[in-house]
Amino acid sequence: MELQLHQRLLGGDKIASAEIAEAFIDRLVKHLTFKYHQTDEQEIADAATTALMDYLEHPHKYKPDLRTLYGYLKMAAEGDMNNALAKQKRRNNHFKTVSLDDVALLGLAGNEDVENEIIAQQEAQAKLVEIRQKQATTNVLIADDARDLHLLALMDAGIGRTSEFSKVLAITHLPKDEQKRIVKQHKDRLKLRRKRKLSG
Repeated sequence: MELQLHQRLLGGDKIASAEIAEAFIDRLVKHLTFKYHQTDEQEIADAATTALMDYLEHPHKYKPDLRTLYGYLKMAAEGDMNNALAKQKRRNNHFKTVSLDDVALLGLAGNEDVENEIIAQQEAQAKLVEIRQKQATTNVLIADDARDLHLLALMDAGIGRTSEFSKVLAITHLPKDEQKRIVKQHKDRLKLRRKRKLSG
């Protein structure tokens, strides 16, 4: 089945992209969560999504005679995860994070309010991570190809400039009004797919 999906993708079957994403995204996230259980959920979701996006955009990189498609995606996701962790470690060497224990030791008046504020920030961050993970998973499932994923990423980032979408769609040579019309068509199409996916 994996090989058939791969061959369909190579053959230009757009439905294959969605089927591959649906078949592997959850497995990749679960694998990374088990292996990197102390790692931020958002980084795990990003690594799984990046591995899938790279494969969907460059399927010729995968060599079926060397390993299964899941094995290939798992190896790629682990590579992305390790790179993210290495980057995080470098950042941590430059910035010291204040923990709740540090706050408690400050001995300042009102530091209970500070502690509560930090707890509230952590809860808000956890909620944001959950939303982004669901968003990333949904994007992979509703996209026909890597181009759609790029368009969804721009939409999620709140970018509204037609020129940015036109670059992804390779229509910058067209008149501005035509660019706007085509960009709106694609955005409406993806918004409708997302709405159906989330409501279904």
